[in-house]
Amino acid sequence: MKITNVKLGILSVPLRVPFKTALRTVSSVEDVIVEIHTDTGAIGYGEAPPTGAITGDTTGAILGALRDHIIKTIVGREVDDFESLMQAVNNCIVKNSSAKAAVDMALWDLYGQLYQIPVYKLLGGSRSKIITDITISVNSPEEMARDARNAVDRGYDTLKIKVGANPSLDVARLMAVRKEVGDNIRIRIDANQAWSP
Repeated sequence: MKITNVKLGILSVPLRVPFKTALRTVSSVEDVIVEIHTDTGAIGYGEAPPTGAITGDTTGAILGALRDHIIKTIVGREVDDFESLMQAVNNCIVKNSSAKAAVDMALWDLYGQLYQIPVYKLLGGSRSKIITDITISVNSPEEMARDARNAVDRGYDTLKIKVGANPSLDVARLMAVRKEVGDNIRIRIDANQAWSP
């Protein structure tokens, strides 16, 4: 299975409600999509979110890293030479973690297709389901409690609560959420780099 072409695109999807963290507010998903095509017709897919405030990677930077370095490195290579291929991706340009991650995902997708095995099994997993959470954006304690109740009513039993802007307000937010959803719901917190050690 030889890599013959790489196509890039931009995916823009509005969110039902804005996603708020201590660092930013996002109203839509704006991701770079990577399609790696092969001589067998198989296509591997990956994506990279430009989160300049967190990773430093912008849409332009991701596209530039892909076009100017990564694509030139992988086209013509065999997917089966996986370890060498992954090293080449990581060594062809410094940093640019989002662009590399998108290609990493697409290459794992192709590697799984090559051996007709789900990627989670290639990585040593044995379950076909995982526990996931839903993120509750930073807002007033009352609004976060309502959002948490809505998430639980939709079937989520694990909530990731955004915090970090104001410690005493964060405690009030967490208390409001816990009171609203009860003791049987798992709560995780994420300060998005807003806390110092």
